[in-house]
Amino acid sequence: MLEELVENYGETTHLAIMERWSVLYVDKVIGTHNITVQGARVGTRLDAHSTAVGKVLLAQLDKTELQRYLTARPLRRLTPSTTTSPHALADALEMTRMAGVAVDMGETVSEVHCVAAPVRDDMGSVVAAVSISVPATRFASRRAQLERAVIAAANKITRSIAEAADIVPLESRNHPSLEPVGSCPRAS
Repeated sequence: MLEELVENYGETTHLAIMERWSVLYVDKVIGTHNITVQGARVGTRLDAHSTAVGKVLLAQLDKTELQRYLTARPLRRLTPSTTTSPHALADALEMTRMAGVAVDMGETVSEVHCVAAPVRDDMGSVVAAVSISVPATRFASRRAQLERAVIAAANKITRSIAEAADIVPLESRNHPSLEPVGSCPRAS
C-alpha cells in the first residue's frame, strides 16, 4: 500500500506504531520526485506530539492514558510550529479523532508537512498509522487530495488485517497446541 501511494503521488510514505511515548517508524517508501522528503528512517523513534502519525496514535488513547502522556514530561519544541501546550495538543487530538486524519505542518522539520490516518486491527483498535510526507512548498495545493489518499490507504491496510484475521482458525481441533494437555501429575 505504501508503494501504491508513492506510485500515485510521488511522495514519501511511512508506517508507524506507538512504542511507549514515541512513534516508531516500521516501514517507509521514498518518493519519486526530484525534490523529495527523505523522512524518518525505519527504526527511528520521534516524539509523538510533533508528528502526524503520532497525533493519530495519541488521538486513540483513552482519557487516562492521554492525561498521563500530557503530564509525563514537557512537550519538546522542535520547530517554531511544534505544539508545546498540553491543552492545545489535547484539542488538536480531539479534532484528529473526529476527522480521522492528522496533519503535521512543519512541527518536526520546518520544511516538511505530513498527513496521516489510522490503521485498525480486526477488532477496530488503532494499531498503526500511515502517512505521506511532502515538502512544504507542495503541500497546500494538494492537502485535501493527500488526506483522501492516506485515509483510503489506511482503510485498505485495515481491510487486509481484518481479512487475514478471518483466515486464522481458532478452534483447538486445528491447533494441537490448544488441545488439553491432560492431567498433571500430583506432587507426593
